[in-house]
Amino acid sequence: MAYRFDLDHAAARRAYRDAVRGDFRSAAGGVQGVSLDRREIGVEERRHVAANVELSVFLRASVQRTISIGSLVVQEPGGVTDYDYWRYDRLATVKLFDRRWGSTCKIEVLKRTRQGQVQRSFRLHHEKRRLGIGGRLSRALLRQAGRWGLNVSSEVPDGEYGATTVTVDVELGDRGLDQILSNSRETFLRSYEDECKLHHQRSNLTDEQQAEAEYFAETMIRIQRALHAQDKPALERALKRLGTKLGQDRYLITLGALLGLVDRPHRTLSFSMSGALRVTVRQVGDRALRIQ
Repeated sequence: MAYRFDLDHAAARRAYRDAVRGDFRSAAGGVQGVSLDRREIGVEERRHVAANVELSVFLRASVQRTISIGSLVVQEPGGVTDYDYWRYDRLATVKLFDRRWGSTCKIEVLKRTRQGQVQRSFRLHHEKRRLGIGGRLSRALLRQAGRWGLNVSSEVPDGEYGATTVTVDVELGDRGLDQILSNSRETFLRSYEDECKLHHQRSNLTDEQQAEAEYFAETMIRIQRALHAQDKPALERALKRLGTKLGQDRYLITLGALLGLVDRPHRTLSFSMSGALRVTVRQVGDRALRIQ
C-alpha cells in the first residue's frame, strides 16, 4: 500500500506518525489529508524441483525447475489493473573444478486487464554457456540468427575458441501472439518440419524428428484451446510442454518454428555470442508487456 499524507492537516500528521511506527489504522480510516495512492494484492503459487549429483570429487551437476502461477491486483486512483501470469524457469549446470557450463531457460506469459481492455505478452530468455566453441558451430548459430531475420555476418574462421555464452531473447505482444495462435495444426507441423530441415540441412526428417514435429504441433493446439477456453490448469500443462521443448538442446528448432509464424514488426528479438567471439544484434518490433 502507498499512502499520501498532506501534513498541513493535523489528522494527517498524527496518521503519518502512526504509520512510520507501523500502525496504518489511522491512515486507512479515511482521515482528512490522507489518500491511498496505490494498493497491490498478490497471490502466487510456486512449485520448485531441484536435483544435485556429485559424479566425482571434481565433477558436479545440478538441475532446477520452478513454475510460478500468480495474480496481482493493483488499485490506483485511475482504476484497477488485474495481472495474471505464468512463469517457467529451468537451470541446468555442470561444474568441473572452477569451470562451469550449462543452460538457462525462462518463459513468462502475462495477461493484463484494465478497464475492460486486455493485453497479453510472451517472453523467452534462453542462455547456453559452453566451455568452448568451434568455428563451424559458430557459423551455424549465426546462420540460424540470419534465418530469424537478424542481419548477422557468419564469416567466422575455423578453429577453437574459448568459453562462450549464446543468448536469445524473444518478446511478443498481442499482435504477435494472435499471429501465432491463429494457425492450424497443419501449419504448426509444417513450420517445425521446415525449420528442422533447414537446421539439419537435409530434405527429409528422421522418425524421431517427425515425432518431435508432431509433439510441437500438438502442444501449440493445446495452448490455443486453453487460451480460448480460459482454462488455467490446461494452459499450465500446455506451457509446461512448450517449456520442456525450449529447455532442451533442440530449442533453436522450436524457437525458429515459432518465429517463422510471426511477422518481424510484431516481435522483439535479440541474439548475442559473448566470449572470445563477440556478436550482438537486436531487432525491435512491438514490445511485450512487462511487470517490473
